[in-house]
Amino acid sequence: MLQRQLAGRRRRRAAHHLMHERLAVWAVPATIQGKLADVETELIRHFTPVINLAKNPNKLVRLKVARKAMAAEAAAWRLSQS
Repeated sequence: MLQRQLAGRRRRRAAHHLMHERLAVWAVPATIQGKLADVETELIRHFTPVINLAKNPNKLVRLKVARKAMAAEAAAWRLSQS
């Protein structure tokens, strides 16, 4: 059991570090006249991340299916609590 807990911690730390390695911020230069939303849209379309964002052209069906299953599970749980 301790081995599984340690493995889980290592996975969480690795995911945490991965996010920090890939997360970036950008200060908008004064010369940019466009809207931040337009920049965001272009970035999402260019990099097509492996998550279902509203403007991502490559949405993953498995994520949509998983979200629907989790929503149904949550709804059933809510009903069982009333």
